[in-house]
Amino acid sequence: GHGASSIPLANYASANMTDDLIQLMDELAIESAYLVGHSYGGVIGMHAASRHPSRVRGLILSDTYFPGLRHLEPDMGQADVWQDLRSTVRQAGVEIGVEVDFARLLRAVRDFDETLLKVILREMGPAGARLLSQIGNMAETTAGREMFEESGLTAARIAEVKTPVVALYDEFSPFDATCKFLTDNLGDCQMDMVPKA
Repeated sequence: GHGASSIPLANYASANMTDDLIQLMDELAIESAYLVGHSYGGVIGMHAASRHPSRVRGLILSDTYFPGLRHLEPDMGQADVWQDLRSTVRQAGVEIGVEVDFARLLRAVRDFDETLLKVILREMGPAGARLLSQIGNMAETTAGREMFEESGLTAARIAEVKTPVVALYDEFSPFDATCKFLTDNLGDCQMDMVPKA
């Protein structure tokens, strides 16, 4: 659903996306690779390292939240990123709720008209407005629900990953507990913090 890619109705869970990644690597004759995953891309990268360790030489996770570690981050709706987004879309006259609900967000964004998009552009800038305008196309898919499913990538499975990992998190990331879990439980994990981000 990003850029000009297709928007299937289902199969957005990290296990499905991992299968897609491995099929792509097979098609391109890539035996193994270093993976960089931002946000949900990090979940897919970790899932690949868990299920196909010989295919992932190393992994950089950039501000990744894992559904299998949700117990460590119970107040996602209170995170600045969700509160800022909620405040911004509220200025456009849309309510997305206190709790993080991506399915609801996708439906709300789908229904934005030109006036609402101008408010979003003013508040979030061109990159933020472009992202929001694209994700509305995914409103009728299962993405909003499936991206928050554990999909077999439990805390125990994450802790078993032997692939070298760099946990790259912002200084003000809402995922401090996740970052700590990774550095405490992975055998080969280095944490790197982006100051003032």
